[in-house]
Amino acid sequence: RRVHGMIAQYACTGDWAFYLEGDEVVHEDDLPAIRASVERHHGNPEVEALVFDYRHFYGSAQWVSVSPGWYRRECRLIRNTIRSYAPDGQYWLVTTEHKKPRNP
Repeated sequence: RRVHGMIAQYACTGDWAFYLEGDEVVHEDDLPAIRASVERHHGNPEVEALVFDYRHFYGSAQWVSVSPGWYRRECRLIRNTIRSYAPDGQYWLVTTEHKKPRNP
């Protein structure tokens, strides 16, 4: 599973890569705000990724799970111009130093 995600990342040709797992969605009403955020931060190389707030649905869209065991925010847009990888699909690591990955 993880191999396919990395193949997809390496095939991206734009300045930013938008990564979603198969069980994740972005509401269409949020797209203008996401685009505005990318445009606002595009010229700042210190911004390597954009973080999204999460709602974890439990069983159906009518039930939202709230638990300290589930992540509340995670990177889902990352610059495609930096070396990075997602070891388990949940979070990203940037590899600017040999064998010393860091969070964006």
